[in-house]
This record gives sequence, C-alpha cells and structure tokens, in this order.
Amino acid sequence: MDNPLRNWDYAGISSLCRELNMPAGAEGAMMDALKGVDAAKLLKEKDALRDYETGEAATRRVQQALSPLDPLKRGYIELGLSLQAALDARAGYREAGIPDEIFLATMGCFSRFVREHKESFGRYGFDRFFWTFRQLSRGIYRIGELEFDLHCGHENALGIHIPSDARLASCRESYRRALDFMKRFHPDFCFDRFHCHSWLLSPELKKLLDPTSHILAFQSDFTLEEVDLDSEGYKLWLFKRGDLALQDAPENTSLQRRAKAHLLSGGKIGEAAGYIPLERILS
Repeated sequence: MDNPLRNWDYAGISSLCRELNMPAGAEGAMMDALKGVDAAKLLKEKDALRDYETGEAATRRVQQALSPLDPLKRGYIELGLSLQAALDARAGYREAGIPDEIFLATMGCFSRFVREHKESFGRYGFDRFFWTFRQLSRGIYRIGELEFDLHCGHENALGIHIPSDARLASCRESYRRALDFMKRFHPDFCFDRFHCHSWLLSPELKKLLDPTSHILAFQSDFTLEEVDLDSEGYKLWLFKRGDLALQDAPENTSLQRRAKAHLLSGGKIGEAAGYIPLERILS
C-alpha cells in the first residue's frame, strides 16, 4: 500500500523553517502533527491557497476538514500545509524576478505568528491560517519594516499593515522601497496613496506617549479619515490577549502601564484609519 504521507516535503519544509528562523520547538511540534495526516487530501488545496481569488475558500475547506482536531494540532497542520505551499510560492517569486529577500521577509509572517502565539498563551502555536493566504498569493508583501497589501479595499490605495516586530523609525524607507517595488513588479497597479487602519493611528495615543515616540512620528505622516474610539481590537496587539479583563492586563512596558491606567480611569484607545498621499513621500 502506498504511504499516504509521501507528499509531505519534510526536508523542504524543514529547510524553509531554518531560513525563516522558526522556533525549533514549533517546528518539531508541527512535524509531529503532520504524521498520520492524509497529505493528499490537504495538499490538493495547495494551489488554491496561492491564488488570492480562491485562497479564502480553500482556507475554509481546510479548516472544515481539520475541525475534529484540537486547536493546537489543527494549527500546526495548517502551518505545515502553508509552508509547503510557500515552497511553490517561492518558485513563482523567482519566475517573476522578485528578490528572495522579499520572499523570506514576507513568509517570515509564519515564524512571527508562532512567536506571537507564545507571547499570548505561553506556548508556541499557529492560529492565523485564516489570514496567510494573502502572503502566499502575493496579495501582501513585506518590504522593509512594513507589509503592503494590494487588496486593502480602498480605491487607488496600497494598504499598510504593521508587523509586531516593525521598527517604526524606518517606515519612510519602506514606503520608498514599496514604490520602487510596485513600479517594477506590479506596474499596472495604480495607486496615489498608502492606506492604514490600525490602533497605532489612534489620536488617543498622543495622551500616552512622549513627543519623541516613534509611534507618534509614524502617525504624523497620515491624514486621518476615520476614528473609532469604541473598538477594542488594540487589546490583542498592546496587551497580547484580546480576551483579558482589563485589571489583568500586563504592565511589562511603559505603554502598557500608561494605557492600562488610562483605560481604568475611563479613557479609550480605539483605532483609526488614514492615508498618506504619495506626493508626501516623494517630496
């Protein structure tokens, strides 16, 4: 009888893990989770995960197929499938002439999300499968410190996402690099602005941060167009957990301490959306 595991490229996945600085404990748990899984059933979704138009539906099908498993194991199998899809995505990058540096920076989301899971829950895991078809399908690229989204939902705009390990002091360089990248590799993508929706744009942060803060410098490039002070989406990024009671929120950084005191006294943080006209970057 044929081995149903024959299609998992263990060597390729492991090699990519090393390039992405995947924590060894997470890699080992992922490899263990893949054992005994019907690779053929899952890998038939691999190409669909690398196409933006079909990626979301493929994600749902995989999640449905794995739904009987406990969340930790399910997440590791989704991670393994994603990394094997990434091996094929690399070939597409090379065919398009996109530097391997951009590929590795973009796929670095997988090791970053694994580390973020540990920050939140005290153990490695992967719970962002719903999101990462965007990276696999070349809908999102990481260029320098920031991620740039070709499908941000705003007309004539290139979206910005802010990875948790971004150095905000270097964002201007990322904007300029993104402009050059888009001209070279997506010349038909027309945009006249960058767009961002994030808690890091909240005007409430001006009450909590020193004037020399890199976050405030980042904000200063944007023209705000929407503010939602009632949103609590910031909790996941600021306090690493979205489900914690406020009194249990950590106080490991000065921003966490100031924000917690601000919130306990009745203040808000929320989130905001804004844009940067390209002429502001080019000037």
